[in-house]
Amino acid sequence: MSEEPEQAEKPYSTEQFAFVDESPDDSPEVSGWLSFMNSRAGRKVDRREQRRERLTLIGVTLGLVALVGAVVLWSPWSSGEKVDTGHSLMPSDRVAVLLQVSGADASATSSAILLHDRRGGGRSALVTVPADLVLPVEGEGRLTVRSALAEAGPTLTREALAELLGVPMVGSWVLDGSEFTLLVDRLGGLRVAGQTLSGAQALQRVGTPDGGKDVFPAIAAAFPGVFTAGRDLLVDFGILAAPGLPVDLLGAVVTGLSRDGVAGRLGVGALPLDASGHGLDVTAALPVVRDLLGGEPGQGRGDATPRILVQLAPGAGVKESDVRADVLNAGFEYVDGGTAPAGATRVVLVRSSLPDAQALGESIATTLGLPLAAVRLSDDVPFTADVLVVLVAPPTVKG
Repeated sequence: MSEEPEQAEKPYSTEQFAFVDESPDDSPEVSGWLSFMNSRAGRKVDRREQRRERLTLIGVTLGLVALVGAVVLWSPWSSGEKVDTGHSLMPSDRVAVLLQVSGADASATSSAILLHDRRGGGRSALVTVPADLVLPVEGEGRLTVRSALAEAGPTLTREALAELLGVPMVGSWVLDGSEFTLLVDRLGGLRVAGQTLSGAQALQRVGTPDGGKDVFPAIAAAFPGVFTAGRDLLVDFGILAAPGLPVDLLGAVVTGLSRDGVAGRLGVGALPLDASGHGLDVTAALPVVRDLLGGEPGQGRGDATPRILVQLAPGAGVKESDVRADVLNAGFEYVDGGTAPAGATRVVLVRSSLPDAQALGESIATTLGLPLAAVRLSDDVPFTADVLVVLVAPPTVKG
């Protein structure tokens, strides 16, 4: 059997692999896509995508700016007034405290009202109280501020002063001589009249008649203005809570005075005495009470019964006991005003801020048999009364 000759393998021709050399641009699919991309519709789609990307980028940027702004305004790391003033501890916008320094016999050698108002960034007042001012103390009668602390205690003393001025006070801060000395030394001394006073020197000065006028403001200036630091200083010093006055609240008031002093928002004043040396000079005291302390004489009294202060001139023709009986029987409170000053005229002087002041004056005039023409409305009424009645000799009727 003869074998057939083996056929030689036929090589592939290049035409069979023409797709290998074919240019991509010559492909119908590719050509169509490129035509679309280069067409007007393709360019429009491209521009729309670019605008969407730009709007997205702007939105993200604005969001980041708003977030950063909110964090900066909040400033949780800031130690500014909004964070460390102690204002949240105050039971009301305005808080007043009576500061008193007591002597060896427990009487008050010097006193001052400390007031802090948290509204509008803070405003404070420091008003010294004369030791010889007479107060009508409940259950004790008429006592000077000096003796009232020892005889009636800090609470009744503060309440009597608050009623007299119409300035509510939440509590009393009483320091004896040794405590006052140590506190001043702890503060690093007080800068007074160009010199630095030690605790012992400040104690000696505050005991003089006008010593509190510069010593108490110097204490406010020496105190820390940051609430936490001031509160901690009081706690470390051993200050204890008093009725109505926890240490935190005291710290908020005292540090508020310190900050307001630096900012020029601390009003300093003194209650002036009249010629007797025991009563307030009405004309000079009213601006201090109203403008610095925000008070009104007689405001906030527990007993709203009108207080009628009666002064009798020699030859008035009436007995003091009869006038007292008439006033009390009419439902008013009687206040003995002593002898009328020389040259006084008959008058029923009613504090103008009282409700129905004119009607009240006419009622009192009728009770005492005085003409209605004697009634006048004025602020020139002693702080211890709502109405001042001056009785003089009746006018002589010529025949």
